[in-house]
Amino acid sequence: MLYLLVILLWIVYSSLFGYCDAWYWYGANTSKYSVKGFIFKDLHPHYFWMRSIVGSVFSFAICDGSFVDWFLITLCFGLLFPFFHNGFFYKTRHEIDNTKYPLGFKDMSTTSIARVNFTFGIRTFMLALGLVGLALIKIF
Repeated sequence: MLYLLVILLWIVYSSLFGYCDAWYWYGANTSKYSVKGFIFKDLHPHYFWMRSIVGSVFSFAICDGSFVDWFLITLCFGLLFPFFHNGFFYKTRHEIDNTKYPLGFKDMSTTSIARVNFTFGIRTFMLALGLVGLALIKIF
C-alpha cells in the first residue's frame, strides 16, 4: 500500500509543479515586456536539483534498501514526471492565455528554454515505461 501511495504522491507533486511553473513562466514572460529593468531568471537548473532530491527521497521511502532498487525507482519516477508536469503546465498556460498551447495537456512547447522537450506521444510512452518499470520492481 505504501508503494502505491508514494507513487501517487509523486504524480501529485509532478502535477502541482506543472501548475505552479505555468504561473511562474507566464509571469516571467509578462514581466519581460512590462517591467522596466526586469532580469529573466532561468530556474530549470534549480528545478532539476529540487525535483531530483524530492524524487530520490520518495524512491528511498519505497525501495528495499539496495542502491540498485533505489536507482531504478528513481529512474522510473523520472520517466513519469514529464507526462504530468508538462501536461499540467500546458493545460494551465492555456487556461491563463487561450492563445498559448491550444492542445492543452497534449501540447508541446516550441519556445521553451528547457534542455529537453517531449511530444505528447513520447511523454505517454515514458509514462507507460515508468509504470511498467515500477510494477516489475515491485513484483521482483
